Amino acid sequence: GFIKNKIHIFEPDKNLVKLYLKKIKKKYRFLNIYPFGLSNKNTSNNLYQAYYKNNFFHFNNSFDKKYIQNKLYENYGSISKNFTIKSTKLNLKIFDDLKIKDEICFVKIDVEGLDHLVLYGMKKLIKKSSPIILIEYNFSNFSKIFNFLRKNYDCFFFDFQKNAFIKVLANDINKLKKEIILEKKFKKNSVNVFFKKRVN
Repeated sequence: GFIKNKIHIFEPDKNLVKLYLKKIKKKYRFLNIYPFGLSNKNTSNNLYQAYYKNNFFHFNNSFDKKYIQNKLYENYGSISKNFTIKSTKLNLKIFDDLKIKDEICFVKIDVEGLDHLVLYGMKKLIKKSSPIILIEYNFSNFSKIFNFLRKNYDCFFFDFQKNAFIKVLANDINKLKKEIILEKKFKKNSVNVFFKKRVN
């Protein structure tokens, strides 16, 4: 299983690396932690982070300040005005420039609305290895991601009860583009979509 597989984690937030990832690293020796994020450019950018009464909400942060403001309002309504948003400058790199030699078979991306930029920086990897790609559904960029991958990939949900991938058909793809959630039991920010290379 994954314990014997190499896992590459890209995390630009030093606090998260210190609080969580270093502890995990002690248990899994094949875990590689990189102290920077991924994008379509080698650059630095402000990461906006949400605080409530001086408590850091690490699951509410993004390089897009407006995205965080909208997400806070969506999740917490009028209470969102009581949140404080702070920023810190972090480094971002293009994945394809890193020259990682391992065969990459699975990619998980969750960067709060800028997942498409990470994918744009993985063009060579996607063309060479066609990994399965897991991305948290986000209306703001789903169309960009789908259009980028549609030539060679199909979109799926994973049915845990059946332990199987369920292909998302064209009609449902259009619903996702319009922010219509197919699985009503899930909230918008908790639905994962998978992209698998199309089998002809």
